[in-house]
Amino acid sequence: WHERETRGDKVKERLSLVYVARAYLSAVQVTEKRNLVWDMKSLLARNPKGHLTAGIYFISKQKDTQLTMIFDGHNGKQRKKFKFETFLEVQKIPEEVVDDVEECNDQLRLRDGELLSVLKKLATIMTDEEFVAEMLEINDRVVQLSAGEK
Repeated sequence: WHERETRGDKVKERLSLVYVARAYLSAVQVTEKRNLVWDMKSLLARNPKGHLTAGIYFISKQKDTQLTMIFDGHNGKQRKKFKFETFLEVQKIPEEVVDDVEECNDQLRLRDGELLSVLKKLATIMTDEEFVAEMLEINDRVVQLSAGEK
């Protein structure tokens, strides 16, 4: 929620956030909560040496956020970009895109169809401009607060 405190002609504004599900337990939990609004999202698989083998990632933007998909294809490592709108209606996804998603799904070791399901849900969320604007605003505020700005 937004707070505004006025004393005389001095106005102080704050954005407040309260986690009510449970008490603060660890830095890991704080990091998990922070990641909910962080603008970079990823689902990645790595080999034992830590090298990226497959996955998806994107950086949230107000408009035209694109998803990058990485996987080993027939011609070596593939890195493909897609608009989220591509995944809004599963029956309208081009066959070659479905093939790429299935290949990436297998390399992420997910259940059959799981990555496509995740992408459909992400598309619904990331095409909601009001939600994305609010998420980015919260992220910007967290960045400012962590930098010591007010």
